[in-house]
Amino acid sequence: MLISPVLLAGVLGALRGPDGLTTGWADPDFQPIAMLMGLVYYLQLIFWFNSIRLISVSLASTITVPWPMLTMIPTVVI
Repeated sequence: MLISPVLLAGVLGALRGPDGLTTGWADPDFQPIAMLMGLVYYLQLIFWFNSIRLISVSLASTITVPWPMLTMIPTVVI
């Protein structure tokens, strides 16, 4: 849970330049977007942990990140 904020802060700093971490957080245009992203991430975690109670983790991972299935499609074609 701690890795995501650290990586996102690094991305923000890279996108905003050297003073990105100091001016980016105070930008009034940035705050609503940041709150929306936080809400989406929070809801994603709630849905993920609740889905693990109902189905197995392997099935939930396949539904959430379908890369194995998407990799198989070009493999069959090739």
